[in-house]
Amino acid sequence: MLLGDYAYRPLSLYSEPGDVRVGDIVKNQLLVHVAAGLTLWDRLLVAADMPLTLSPTPEPDDGWTSDVVAVGIRCRRSALSVRGRLVGAARSPASLTLGGHVFVPTGNKDKYGGDGKVHGTPVLGFSGEIPMLAYAATAGVTSVARPASLTAPLARKLIFGGAVGLLLADKMLQIGPEVYGTTVMVGANRFSRTTTNVEGILGLRARLAAFVLGAGAGPGFTRGMGTPALRALLSVAYAPEPAAPPPPPPRLRRQSRRSPGSRPIAITMIPDRNDACPDEPGVASDDPAKNGLPAASA
Repeated sequence: MLLGDYAYRPLSLYSEPGDVRVGDIVKNQLLVHVAAGLTLWDRLLVAADMPLTLSPTPEPDDGWTSDVVAVGIRCRRSALSVRGRLVGAARSPASLTLGGHVFVPTGNKDKYGGDGKVHGTPVLGFSGEIPMLAYAATAGVTSVARPASLTAPLARKLIFGGAVGLLLADKMLQIGPEVYGTTVMVGANRFSRTTTNVEGILGLRARLAAFVLGAGAGPGFTRGMGTPALRALLSVAYAPEPAAPPPPPPRLRRQSRRSPGSRPIAITMIPDRNDACPDEPGVASDDPAKNGLPAASA
């Protein structure tokens, strides 16, 4: 999968009180996520994601605010993910999953590409699909180190998200909103607006043969560090549908071929499609109208 992620003013400074923006540390940010996943046993998903920064990054000229200057492609913090389905089946009305992410410091923390540490995030998910509607919700806990260059306290954080989608065109098209975010769980500023990130996306996803195309955009609702004023997403993924299971073999019924007044002379199996009376035991016959009829009728 390739996913383009553009954020406008994802890292800004605000005065207190009043929430007046006084400057932007990062004004424009464009990431491209290169990701791949493998499903095993129809229960386990293993995936990897490497985000690359394609947009400019800040070169502060006064210690706090700056315009941005062009730079090249740089790797950011990568993620390895595992998710297993504990209850339910794919596309069932309800399923429960348990998984986690391990974040690897492949980015430069001096360029806001990560915190330079390895850490993990366990995630619990609940999702389902009913006619014309799909839904999902996730929650997890992660730990984030305090940035050396900023004063905002970051510690153990709750991550959360929820989405609902309307399924159209025989489930080939999906449209709906998504809300997701994080919030600090400890310290004096826990669960406050300044340490909480909440964003919303109105998304559209369409399947074209083995490819899935997606697009979405939405605002940030809080002033927490990393919350953009606007985020826009565009994606393309190769995700072929699993092959349909073969139809079950025809049900067979054991029947006795008898001669009138004699013991059974053979045992045969008559498929229901050839059985003139599939709900009652009967005898085989070369006459299609009598094949499988009970002995008295035959």
